[in-house]
Amino acid sequence: NAGELEGSEDVSRYLQEKKNCWLDPWNELMSVQNSGFSTWQFKSAGPDERFETDDDLSYGAKIFCGDDMRDWDEGPMEDGAAGGEGEGEGEGSGSGPRVRRNFPETLYVNPALITDAAGRAELTVPLADSITTWRLGALASSRGGLLGSAEHGITVFQDFFVDIDVPVQLTQDDEVAVPVAIYNYLDEAQSVTLSIVEQDWFELVDTADKTVELGPGEVAGVSYRVRAKDVGWQALTVYGYGTELSDAVERKVEVVPNGKQLDGAVSGRLDGAVEHVAAFPEDAIPGASRLLVKIYPGMMSQAVEGLDSMLSMPNGCFEQTSSSTYPNVLVLDYLMRSNAVTPEIELKAREYINLGYQRLLTFEVDGGGFEWFGGTPAHNVLTAYGLLEFFDMAKVHPVDPAIIERTQTWLANQQQADGHFEPTHGGIAEGAINNYQDDVARTTAYLTYALAETGYDGGPLSAGIAWLKAHQAEVTDAYGLAMMGGALVAAGDPAAAGVLDRLHDLRVEEDGLVHWTGTGESTTYGTGDVMTLETTALAALAMLRAGVHSGDVSGAVDFLLTKKDSFGNWSTTQATIQTLRLLIALMENAAQPGAATVRVYAHDTLRETLDITAQTSDVLRMIDLSGVIASGNNPVRIEIDGDSSYMYQVISRHFVPWGAGEGTPGQGPVSIDVEYDKTQLAVDEVVTATATIASTVPGAMAKMVLVDIGLPPGFDLITDDLQSAVQVGVLQRFEKTERQLILYIEQVTYGEPVIVSYGLRAKYPLTASSGEAEVHPYYDPDASSQEEPTEFVVTE
Repeated sequence: NAGELEGSEDVSRYLQEKKNCWLDPWNELMSVQNSGFSTWQFKSAGPDERFETDDDLSYGAKIFCGDDMRDWDEGPMEDGAAGGEGEGEGEGSGSGPRVRRNFPETLYVNPALITDAAGRAELTVPLADSITTWRLGALASSRGGLLGSAEHGITVFQDFFVDIDVPVQLTQDDEVAVPVAIYNYLDEAQSVTLSIVEQDWFELVDTADKTVELGPGEVAGVSYRVRAKDVGWQALTVYGYGTELSDAVERKVEVVPNGKQLDGAVSGRLDGAVEHVAAFPEDAIPGASRLLVKIYPGMMSQAVEGLDSMLSMPNGCFEQTSSSTYPNVLVLDYLMRSNAVTPEIELKAREYINLGYQRLLTFEVDGGGFEWFGGTPAHNVLTAYGLLEFFDMAKVHPVDPAIIERTQTWLANQQQADGHFEPTHGGIAEGAINNYQDDVARTTAYLTYALAETGYDGGPLSAGIAWLKAHQAEVTDAYGLAMMGGALVAAGDPAAAGVLDRLHDLRVEEDGLVHWTGTGESTTYGTGDVMTLETTALAALAMLRAGVHSGDVSGAVDFLLTKKDSFGNWSTTQATIQTLRLLIALMENAAQPGAATVRVYAHDTLRETLDITAQTSDVLRMIDLSGVIASGNNPVRIEIDGDSSYMYQVISRHFVPWGAGEGTPGQGPVSIDVEYDKTQLAVDEVVTATATIASTVPGAMAKMVLVDIGLPPGFDLITDDLQSAVQVGVLQRFEKTERQLILYIEQVTYGEPVIVSYGLRAKYPLTASSGEAEVHPYYDPDASSQEEPTEFVVTE
């Protein structure tokens, strides 16, 4: 009530006459308070319409009624009055419009909505900030088993809005002209003032305010030229103040360091106190270094931790698709059986399992079996792996029983008259090339194991077991024995005990850790350290299920946990899957971890104390020490008090400039060279890129080669030449992300390089880096070669 305000009658009369000015940008009444002689403060509750919350806005001393809030004399009374960098919906600048910043890909998912007796349910779903049409899909079932489904569109629209076409990723020091589109769907013209919010992470190489005149129904565009300075996830915000309506939008962009990434990870069992030193060179790129400590109280925290990173792996072929599907299957199965699943974990796991299942089906070969890219002929070992995956998946997700049945039948039909299975020749040869191209025992063991594990009980299973028992002496290496032992254990054959005893004799034991060194290549092409991981996981799982050599199993688990990489995985798909299967099998009989207190020190200063109870003992703890990193050595000490012995991991990551010391590109068994016909061009011009991938080892053939080529921001990829390369068999497949071109090559023979070309069309002015190019055999990611980024300059 303006009459109750303290102050002159003139002011009170003025406010009463201009009461429409008391409305804030959300058409809600503001509070007006007298702060002293001739000093008044107006306060808005912000978009949440509740006072005393983070999005409240305060406006200044001079009372003025203009056409909109921008004409008020002062902006926010305090720096954070608009929410700053917080999470509130009403974050903005002063009297400006609400900032749209929530742009999810999926708006809402409910896997188990229960209706009333009439079959109706009502949901209240807050809409996101996207101007789009959402696709609503619903699937229902009745008590009587009837099924129904429906799809419907939900349109979200406003008559005026702005949008930013910012790249999802920039490299430090990239300078781009970010396009801003202005959409005026009103029946009248608008004069729009655009204003970019300047922040420390970028340098504005432009004017902050721009004015655009738009007619009715007109769409226009401008651009802001910015240069990225600070690494990390950043926000770019633009306001559009119109004479009729206003809007504001914020988009996220990741700024990555312009240098070579170097990771370090050390793991072990926390018993008493441990200390490690993480070294960061003086030339490490500022702001890009990380130092993390992870504490794993229980096995489940080990199994779940790496799932998110696996989802970012390339998914071009059957096995790579499995990398984002099979782990979720295994973990969800365990969580459901142990009644430990949460709605959030179940929802996420089921979403990825469903997507993976649909994609995996596309790799089935006409006539039966599966192949890496769905071509002929099918590969028997990959098919056996797929059979195991579909069988495990059926425990938590609807799987067509006919898929499992016909895959079992196809595998059984590959058996020879005497009970053995011949290795599939040609193609990738399941990795069984060179010394193991004709390893009948390994192939027979794996296929027999797959049939036994998935419940097949036909004559071919008995014949396969009989052949393995008759040829035990022919298998002398640890990997072959692990596979044979697993098959015999799965079939319940007593002969497994003798095989596992031989495997026990081949163990390597050091400081309480146990592993088995595999020789040659695994059935899925693993070599070296990857082969050791696969062999150890397979051997320990067979012993665990047989109930023998428990000391070997315990030592093997500890060994595998020390080999966890910085992303929470075990290097490759197969090594990760086999390790997860072991961990989950172990959890079924493992005792619950107890309580303990863990203290983490950095530079001899206590940084974190963790009080872990029995009820919270299976949750991963992560301590970020990045804020105390110094050049040189960074000592980290971890202490534990209590009866439990947990696992830990210390992870370090830094970037060094290309060409400086450690920044020299690595060289593996396959090299990559990317050349461009020009690096300076104008908008809408096309640059042609030529990638040459070659084997660097005389006489060698690299199989299943994965190529990852950086794409510069602000360019459209022209795929005509890539599609032709797939059609003629030079490439098996290619995929594009916002900043990557991923190529899948079946083999690269020494002296016969693979050459691939593609085009890039410039969209807007910039000076930016392409990002590095990398190549490696998929089953040996550590053996990679890189090429430094190329800088492009695009002019108007």
